[in-house]
Amino acid sequence: MKHNNPTYSLLVVGLLAVILAQQNAMTQTTVQTVSRDVVRNSYIDRGETEEFRITVEVSQTLTVYSTGNTDTYGTLWDSSRRMLAQNDDSGAGRNFWISRQVSPGTYYVRVRHFRSSGTGAYTLRYTLTVLPAPVAVENTVNSPGSVLHGRTIKVADQILRKLPGITQYNQVTNLAQLSSVNSLSLYNRELTSLQADDFEGLTSLRWLGLYNNLLTSLPSGVFDELTNLLTLNLNDNRLSSLPAGIFDELINLQTLNLDNNQLTPFSSGIFDELTNLQTLNLNGNRLTSLRGRIFDDLTNLRTLDLQNNQLTGLRSGIFDELANLQTLNLNNNRLIFLPEGIFDELINLQTLNLNGNRLTSLPSGIFDELTNLQTIDLRGDSRLRVSFDLFEELPNLRNLYLDSPVPWAISRGSVLHGRTRQVSDAILDALGAGITQYNQVTNLAQLSSITSL
Repeated sequence: MKHNNPTYSLLVVGLLAVILAQQNAMTQTTVQTVSRDVVRNSYIDRGETEEFRITVEVSQTLTVYSTGNTDTYGTLWDSSRRMLAQNDDSGAGRNFWISRQVSPGTYYVRVRHFRSSGTGAYTLRYTLTVLPAPVAVENTVNSPGSVLHGRTIKVADQILRKLPGITQYNQVTNLAQLSSVNSLSLYNRELTSLQADDFEGLTSLRWLGLYNNLLTSLPSGVFDELTNLLTLNLNDNRLSSLPAGIFDELINLQTLNLDNNQLTPFSSGIFDELTNLQTLNLNGNRLTSLRGRIFDDLTNLRTLDLQNNQLTGLRSGIFDELANLQTLNLNNNRLIFLPEGIFDELINLQTLNLNGNRLTSLPSGIFDELTNLQTIDLRGDSRLRVSFDLFEELPNLRNLYLDSPVPWAISRGSVLHGRTRQVSDAILDALGAGITQYNQVTNLAQLSSITSL
């Protein structure tokens, strides 16, 4: 019997990947040592999602991507099944490409075809970058003539490690030496503050990791010279506010991670200059509201993660300029209602997570314009009552999750849709083999196995 969602296991230690074999398969464990090499050649069937488990034993940057001619879509999840990242076409051709800084733990990578009806072969690959440990450099060598003079010492330590042959601050005498640095890892350095000129001269920097520190605030202008920066990771700090204009010079930024801080509502223009941003993570903060039209200039945004905040309501038009958005996470907030038309302009949205709020009803037609939507999660709203009419205009809907007392309202695409309730119950019983909900029946081939009813 073919499993539609196979799970694979990878144990990652440095550059060693141990393929622990497909779950539930009676195969011998295979071990491969790889470095930027093939992890697995695979094939996606129609509607199939493949899942890989990765166990990371040391903090590092994990990059997972596919190669080949298939239009792949990849997502990365943590051990509690919280989505950390997703991507469509950032790799070569139409391949996905995800790079994320990870701590020790278990992670899951899911791969599917971009189109629900698509099929094709692909190769899953990965790279690992073990992040360097901090190096103690005596502050006494921080000479007044050095371009590193005045920087936070832990910041300067890491800059030194990026410069070939440079071991002391006073050996750095001009900004040209700094311009060769394209990534800077400052994670888990117990940084409590930054200085405004800490990143001066790092004009080629593409990736900056400041996550897992103790930062409570950011100085104005600290990022102003990083005009080529693509990824900024500020997650897992203690930031409660952001200065006006803090991101204004990051005109090429594509990924901004601010999750797991203590951010409260910020000024409406905070993201205005980030016109190339594709991923904005605000998960796990203390946002109670979103002021003005804070996202209006993020016209290239693909992923907006607002889950695990304290939002009680959303302003009409807050998402109107996000026509390219593909994933919107609003789960685990305190939403009690949604304005009519709140999602009307999200014409490319594929995933909408609203679970874990306090909704009791939804406006008629609230999903009608979401013709590309594939997944809606409305679980965890125990008082929510919905009508199946809400989902009738969603031709691409594949997954609908409800805490509903009427199982027939679960799947628009189900072959059981429209059957008499008692008949459908009997069909489920006859199918057996783990089929417990109508939305698990996705094709007529599953029904053809029934010999008696």
